[in-house]
Amino acid sequence: MSEQSLRIGLFVFGAINLALGIVMMLAPGFFFDNIGSYGARNDHFIGDLGSFNIAIGAGLFYAIRRPSWRAPLLYVSAAWYGLHALNHLFTIGDDNKGDGRGIADTVVLAIGAAALFYLARVAERGESGGGLSQPPRGLPPRPADYPPGD
Repeated sequence: MSEQSLRIGLFVFGAINLALGIVMMLAPGFFFDNIGSYGARNDHFIGDLGSFNIAIGAGLFYAIRRPSWRAPLLYVSAAWYGLHALNHLFTIGDDNKGDGRGIADTVVLAIGAAALFYLARVAERGESGGGLSQPPRGLPPRPADYPPGD
């Protein structure tokens, strides 16, 4: 994976978490009605969770420029998505808009957890000097026997 691809992954997951967090804090009713309609509506609790999403999103954005922050933040984000997926798995059909919605939410969160874990592994390998490919810079070195026949 290239450095640019890793940065794009950080940006995408940072944007998702930041956007969700802002919606959760500023429009908890909209969030509940359209995204997270599980159980009884509690605007304060939705805002609390929004603050967590904003912090994770901001951290992932910051990690775009701070390679040493990448692996830890990506592992924490993968754990969050994975545990969130498990929570949805255990409550499929309970207090949501149907089993299809519960299954879809669980699958999307599990895919997100897997993607974040993969990015964390790539970031970890990049910190140890391997795993990230850099775009070529300038011309490659000339072979020792160039030009041929000399």
